[in-house]
Amino acid sequence: MKYLNIILLLLCTMQTLGQVSHVGRYEVDYDWGTDDFMVIPNDNKGLLVVRAERKINGRDFVAWFSHLDEDFNLEWSDSIRVSKKLFIKGYGYSGAKNFLLLQDKNENRDLKIIRIDPYNDEIVEFEPRRLTEIEITDFEIINNSAVIAGYVDNRPAAFVYDMDNEKLRTLNNVYQNKSELLEIKVNEDNVTFNVIASVIDEKKDQTIQINTYDYQGNPVRDYRVETERDYQLITATSSSIYNVEQVITGLYSVKIGTSPSGFYVNHVDRRGTQSMRYIPFGQFNSFFQHEGEKREKKLKDRSILAARNNKIFRYKTEGIFRKMVEKDGELIVFVEFYKPWATTNYDLNTLRNRTNPLFSGGSAVFSPNTWSNNPDSFESRDPREFEFTHAFTFALDRSGNLRWDHNYEIDETKEGLLSSYGEFIYHDNNAYFAHYYDKQLVVEHLNKKDDEQEADVSLLSLLRESDELKYENDMFGGIIDWFDNRYLVYGIQHVRAKDEGASLRKVFFVNGIAI
Repeated sequence: MKYLNIILLLLCTMQTLGQVSHVGRYEVDYDWGTDDFMVIPNDNKGLLVVRAERKINGRDFVAWFSHLDEDFNLEWSDSIRVSKKLFIKGYGYSGAKNFLLLQDKNENRDLKIIRIDPYNDEIVEFEPRRLTEIEITDFEIINNSAVIAGYVDNRPAAFVYDMDNEKLRTLNNVYQNKSELLEIKVNEDNVTFNVIASVIDEKKDQTIQINTYDYQGNPVRDYRVETERDYQLITATSSSIYNVEQVITGLYSVKIGTSPSGFYVNHVDRRGTQSMRYIPFGQFNSFFQHEGEKREKKLKDRSILAARNNKIFRYKTEGIFRKMVEKDGELIVFVEFYKPWATTNYDLNTLRNRTNPLFSGGSAVFSPNTWSNNPDSFESRDPREFEFTHAFTFALDRSGNLRWDHNYEIDETKEGLLSSYGEFIYHDNNAYFAHYYDKQLVVEHLNKKDDEQEADVSLLSLLRESDELKYENDMFGGIIDWFDNRYLVYGIQHVRAKDEGASLRKVFFVNGIAI
């Protein structure tokens, strides 16, 4: 279509480089002054590319939606006009439909949800009744309901908006003092979801509160994790409720302090009985591997000895819990670790809990010039450098017992907002970590049997063999998991055909990668 100037390519035979196969590429002409993009994976139904065409004049911008199938064929495209007052706060995909949450940059009470249904050629806009002033941090879709969560007067709050009946419901037992949101997770049944927040217990220790609701916001169950005195639960991620049982895991510290000592694993059985395990970092086979052989042994010994003698051991690190995959009776947890830049409890807690993952490129392109021009956000006020040290994955059984763990050294610094460094996938009992930077795609097989096997390094395929890459914007783009063993890599490139007199093409691209 002329207004998009779209170039599509379906690679009929996959080009294989090591363990990586390049399965397709999509390009759109890019104008740095007016265009912005994001990508929403649609599982095996393909992907949705969202393009914001932002002109200087006027009160609105045009949002284009282009749906591609898994072979990168354009199946559907449409557009709507959106007020320039709105910026994106979240996205979701459920039931073959895509969802965007937008918020007024001046009036935080004004929200808009856009539902994009390419199979029925339908774009529907919803405007939930005005909320109180809310700092949104989470947006999830469950059964055509939207879960919207964040902070009201510095306390966590969560709401369910029923799009079928256009009703908004406040979730009980969430709005508490001295509490931080840790996770909003839709369970595998797609009927219930968990809201996890930190709370201070009667011992004055930090623990976590787990509330589970159905898709209409009705309470299903709630409980508080029981801890030993002086053990602080810093982070949390949850499994789905399976046969009424559940596993919660995260980082813990001993005494007062923000640097963790290890991972805790809490299991709740059918009777509601909790069993808690504190696993010092030294008890994992590979957690300290990135430190080098000599320092690894020293840190492992110190960690284990401290735990055995009830002494304090802390490791100065922070973790981004990326996901928990539930498959074949195992819970596979993926975490990226980085060195924190702050030293005070307040700064670390603000960074950990208020740096909005929806802005971080975790599953979509983020560019602050269009989608998030909120001058008052914590992220835009205080960008930093983050030194990523390693990616770590471990597997638990349904009772919370440790099965295996693997480490991958990163040793790279990322500037700007706190965001993920790479992306994990787990497919056919294999765990992979991939990252894309400086024109190179690097894929590491985490649970490989041969420890000497090196990571796979390859270049992305271009549109034609005659094309050559002239420039790539390292500040815009990244990699996201797609479905099964596939990734999507996206970004901005300048490409020129090798033919004499060929003009330079400035494009937004998406490449499909199979492992």
